[in-house]
Amino acid sequence: MKNHNLLVGMFVTAAVALFGAGLFLIGNQHKAFSHHAIFYTNFQNVDGLTKGAKVRVDGMDAGEVESIQIPSGPAKKFRLEMNLDDRLHGLIREDSLVTVETEGIVGEKFLLITDGSEHASEAPARSTLESKEPFEMSKLLEQAQGIMKQTDTTITEVQDTMNDVRGHLDATLETATSAIKNVNGVVQDVRSGKGSVGTLLEDRATAADVRQSVANIRQTTEKLNGSSARIDRIMTEVQSR
Repeated sequence: MKNHNLLVGMFVTAAVALFGAGLFLIGNQHKAFSHHAIFYTNFQNVDGLTKGAKVRVDGMDAGEVESIQIPSGPAKKFRLEMNLDDRLHGLIREDSLVTVETEGIVGEKFLLITDGSEHASEAPARSTLESKEPFEMSKLLEQAQGIMKQTDTTITEVQDTMNDVRGHLDATLETATSAIKNVNGVVQDVRSGKGSVGTLLEDRATAADVRQSVANIRQTTEKLNGSSARIDRIMTEVQSR
């Protein structure tokens, strides 16, 4: 009987010891036996972040997301409560920034708090830290598609403009070619003696008569100028007398 009681006592003692050790390990893992500080932050989009997600300060595990308060309307933001190890409190400043990050490419989501600048004051417990909205690949793809559509439209407009310019150039070239052909025909007609100009250029007798007539007109003009000068002198003498 005594041996039975001894065995029972040893079993109970071992069970209590194991339970205490397990409780200590679990509490230590969740930092239950360390001092904590509460901080808040706000996000328009939590990007799949859930309660209990890790919170890191400069890459070091510092705590977890204690709760996520759902906003009452679309214009408001999610309010996140973060339970952090107080030993890292000195790294959290008033200009620290909270972002949503991902473990690897498709890993779990966690919050990352960047350390603030040295000149900034230490953020007090239960203060709200500034946040940066998570990067959304879907919006980037939508913007890329919009840019591609605009590029296609611009290319189409440029092609239409080039076609119009090409059409105008073709018409201008045709007009210029026709004009050059007409000029060439006139020159050939003149050289061959066709038309009045051609006759004057090719008929030497006619050309000589034209030159003589021009000379006679010049002489007559000179005589008239001389007579006009003599008349002016006579009128001057009459007026003086």
